[in-house]
Amino acid sequence: MPNQGSWSDLERRFATDRPATDPIARAASLQVGATTWKNCVAIAVEETGLRLAVKVPLLGRFGKAPLLLPWSEIVDVVPAHLFWGPARRLVIGRPTLATVTLPERLYEAILARGHLAR
Repeated sequence: MPNQGSWSDLERRFATDRPATDPIARAASLQVGATTWKNCVAIAVEETGLRLAVKVPLLGRFGKAPLLLPWSEIVDVVPAHLFWGPARRLVIGRPTLATVTLPERLYEAILARGHLAR
């Protein structure tokens, strides 16, 4: 599964006005489509879905709305590589709207909270 979509594609459908609360990571690196967001994404695991919010020091949200990706919209999880290490690519929507690639350790933290599957 190649990288697809963008943060803007996800914003059109999953934008929220609430940033991540009680995040499992505050300065995470991940990839949305082909764009890499390094050390600037807060990630929270909630009952309703996966919450992502960009927070760039001195620049704020960098023009990107926080997202709430419902668990039901994460339709597949496939092995991937990110930053020369193991990762998981989340496929969002059917047909595919976008992909979100997370380092394996973040994926494991989501699993530990009882969401997604191995």
